[in-house]
Amino acid sequence: ARAMLAAAKEDSSAALSELRSLVRGIRPPVLADRGLVEAVRSLAAASPIETRIVSSLEGRLMPTVETALYFAVAELLSNAGKHSAATEVVIELDADDRVVEVVVTDNGLGGAVETPGGGLAGLRQRLAPFDGELEFVSPVGGPTVATVRVPRPLD
Repeated sequence: ARAMLAAAKEDSSAALSELRSLVRGIRPPVLADRGLVEAVRSLAAASPIETRIVSSLEGRLMPTVETALYFAVAELLSNAGKHSAATEVVIELDADDRVVEVVVTDNGLGGAVETPGGGLAGLRQRLAPFDGELEFVSPVGGPTVATVRVPRPLD
């Protein structure tokens, strides 16, 4: 019985350690340390497409909301790089007392469509727990405009 208890304790300790590593991987250090705007600047700096950030966002959001918005921007920026032939992306971050809004616009070819199981569908699923929404408009010829809105929690 002691051996089984020791093994269970060791397994739970290993699982906890793995979970902590996973959480650190899910929430990038720049996001945890400096907030959404600086984390988005970091994504923009790593993008092969010239990316401009326009932000009136002040202060910090709930960590879970920041993380969801960060990964939304990462997905949209990645899509622009892979599929749009864009030469410029503009990322706008704004909030009022009711909602946080992130708008990602690229000057690419447009004509993008949402497919079941694709990146945009996954993005919608990741926003759902926050009552978030994705509005996606991509006419042929461009521009492609993705608007992410997440309600701000009431204090």
